[in-house]
Amino acid sequence: MSVNRQTEISELEIGNVEKDIIQDTNAHAGTWRKIYIITNTVFTTLTDSKLKTGAYTVVTFAAGQILYGDFSVIQLASGAVIAYR
Repeated sequence: MSVNRQTEISELEIGNVEKDIIQDTNAHAGTWRKIYIITNTVFTTLTDSKLKTGAYTVVTFAAGQILYGDFSVIQLASGAVIAYR
C-alpha cells in the first residue's frame, strides 16, 4: 500500500476530511467514502458503485453504525448522517 493511500485511510478514520451533515429528505449528489449514522436512519436512495448485490434501502441503520463505500447519491427517508468526502 502506498504512503498516500495509507494517509488517506488514516485521515478518513479520524474524520480529518471534508464532511456533510445530512438530515433532510433531499437528494444529495457528490462523492463520499464513509457514512456515519447519527440517528436511526432509513435511506430512500444510497448509490454505491462498489455494491454489487442488494440495496441499502430496505434496512434501518442504527445510530453509531458506519458504512464504507463509493457513494454518489444520498437521500434519506428519515434520520441523520455525517457523510465523509
